[in-house]
Amino acid sequence: MALQGIGFLLHYLPPNLHLVIASRSKPELDLAFLRAKGRVVEIGADELRFTDEEVGEYFQRAVGLQLSPETIHALEERTDGWITSLQMAAISLRKCLKT
Repeated sequence: MALQGIGFLLHYLPPNLHLVIASRSKPELDLAFLRAKGRVVEIGADELRFTDEEVGEYFQRAVGLQLSPETIHALEERTDGWITSLQMAAISLRKCLKT
């Protein structure tokens, strides 16, 4: 029912109104007509996921440590490059370094 309402809204959305939809999975919405008009921007997991290089840079800035490439890669794989998991790892590491 909610998706039908959103679908209706999308069909009659004024050009000056922008709608942001965030979802853990791809919603069952017909966006073809908006895609054809160039009015859809989709950001998926691959665009949000940190690369090994970005993980290394994040830990350098957040914790002040230069991690080995192996450690960086292990962190990226274990967290799937998601910033929230990386932040939790950085907080934990920072606490360990203080003791």
